[in-house]
Amino acid sequence: MRETTLTSNSRSSTPFETASRAEERFPSAYELLQTPRSSMSDIKGSMSSPTSSMHDIPLPTTNTPPVPSVKLLFSFLTPRRKLTLLTPAAISSVIAGGIAPFMTYVIGQSFNAFAAFPLTPNPSQAAKNSLLRGVGLAALELVALGVGALLMSSITSSLWIWTGEHNVVELRRRVYDAVTRKDMVWFDLRMGADGAAGDVQDTSFGDAPIGAGGLMAKFARETDDVRAASSLAAGQMLQYLTTTITCLILAFTRSPLLTIVILSAVPALIIIQGFSQALAGPRLASERTLTAGAATLVERAVTAISTVKAFNAVSHESKVLSRVFQRVSSVACGLVGIWGATTALSQFTTMAMFVQGFWFGAHLVRQGKNSPGDVMSVFWACLIATSNLQMTIPLLMVLAKGKAAAAELVGVVESEVHLPLQQPSTPSSMLTLAPVPKRKSKSRNTQQLRKIYPRTFTGELALTSLTFAYPARPSAPVLRNVSMYLPAHETTFIVGPSGSGKSTLGAILMGAYSSRDGEVLLDEQDVRYLDDAFLRRHIAGVSQGAAACPVFAGSLHDNIALGAVGAGRNAVDVRREEVEEACRVAMLESWVGGLEAGYETLLSGGGGEGIQLSGGQRQRLAIARARVRDPDVLILGKYLIIHFLHCH
Repeated sequence: MRETTLTSNSRSSTPFETASRAEERFPSAYELLQTPRSSMSDIKGSMSSPTSSMHDIPLPTTNTPPVPSVKLLFSFLTPRRKLTLLTPAAISSVIAGGIAPFMTYVIGQSFNAFAAFPLTPNPSQAAKNSLLRGVGLAALELVALGVGALLMSSITSSLWIWTGEHNVVELRRRVYDAVTRKDMVWFDLRMGADGAAGDVQDTSFGDAPIGAGGLMAKFARETDDVRAASSLAAGQMLQYLTTTITCLILAFTRSPLLTIVILSAVPALIIIQGFSQALAGPRLASERTLTAGAATLVERAVTAISTVKAFNAVSHESKVLSRVFQRVSSVACGLVGIWGATTALSQFTTMAMFVQGFWFGAHLVRQGKNSPGDVMSVFWACLIATSNLQMTIPLLMVLAKGKAAAAELVGVVESEVHLPLQQPSTPSSMLTLAPVPKRKSKSRNTQQLRKIYPRTFTGELALTSLTFAYPARPSAPVLRNVSMYLPAHETTFIVGPSGSGKSTLGAILMGAYSSRDGEVLLDEQDVRYLDDAFLRRHIAGVSQGAAACPVFAGSLHDNIALGAVGAGRNAVDVRREEVEEACRVAMLESWVGGLEAGYETLLSGGGGEGIQLSGGQRQRLAIARARVRDPDVLILGKYLIIHFLHCH
């Protein structure tokens, strides 16, 4: 069965076939014949199967993700948000953290008042008045502290929640903008777009790249982790640390010896928590990776459910997913066991150190070195300090997860796949400069050079000694030493058997991939140095498959009008007459006429309200969008050629 890929001028009316089969001379290749021109001679090229080998191809390299840190966690806030939200929130946390230490001073005063009251059967009126005055003053101070704590708690919580929301909104926007700007090489290498069945098997062990479903699960979970860490968790951490440090200062000023005795078990607590963090950190990272891998497996199986059923692979997919869930369960049980043992040991150590504190405090009172009020103040200060220190432990886990999530997402934003550069294999009619690797500059005003935006567009395409292999399989070239010329204002067919590289060639012409070897020239200029907006305005493509034409939640008119965006127009500016003409070209007019709401019929964008489109209707919708866009060069995938010719 012959399969075809088509490139044409969208305003041309007569297709011109320029490909013919040459099995006698090239058993596994196809000779491409071009229209002769005075400026270019006939060029012959071959398309080899992907089983061929390519030697001396270095593997692509990727960026190293940033180191998790608190600075990185809040790096998504704008300077204005840092000044108006983050700074007031930090100040309010410090003020709120100073309320509890002052309470220890009030408790010490009230206890001294009780201790100074005489134990005689008939105390004097002055002693009674002094006790009443001291207790009454302490009660008023405690009420004021309670009101202040309530007020500062409300203000602090509100400010930190706002800070976290603004932080995660900016993070989501940054990740979305970065991912939508990634090229296909990044998706192939980082998301396993070209992964084989073996890659799916490896995913169960968390080693293979994640797919689209895994990326969405990873994005949702890690943005939630960043939100939790940069909102109340950060504010409470700062508040608890302020309370702990202030209480320790008050305790050491009252009685250094008693404070040292009470806090002698703190090093043991630090050691316990250190072991806990060391053991839990790798398990948290493994659990996150396994969860993303499980989402990838589900997404791949659901997307290719017909293939899974056809090959009776339901049990295989279930076993692979079960192994992932078993590993997630094992890692989760290990985390729960670590945290449970850590909490139990920490509580036991905390309670044990106060036993020795009361014993030594009574000894100091009997020796007259400290008053009962000082002992109580030191005791409560140490109690509040240790309790706040204990409350920071789960917050440390939240912050650790948030910092790791922020580093992962920033790694996604900044990750780039660096393909090795190579000079063109043949001379060109224009001066071609190889890009220079990025280097850190001392100047902050450096800017990248803009690409070329030609004033005119003719539409001549030429491939010179083009050799291409997908980044995920650099040793298996799909195209090998292909040279051809595609004239402007003519319809050109590229014919070949399955696996000969027709779809790959179309992707290269549309700019989805760039090749290390050879050149792709547009109007005798290398497309690598042409402006992306210029290429999108003049070149468009329609691939086969339902995934190539996404349907968005909205009316049929709005979905078709989206095709104008690629040409630099706004979708709302597309007139109904243009949409109707596009539907006539795509042979959707009769189907639309049978709809009750016509062009205002609501389409389902993925499980919501609206009607669902079949695979064929999606392809017709893609052709209608291409008609609205009206590019100078239109590249069609296989199975769309007959329909295009009928419409043309």
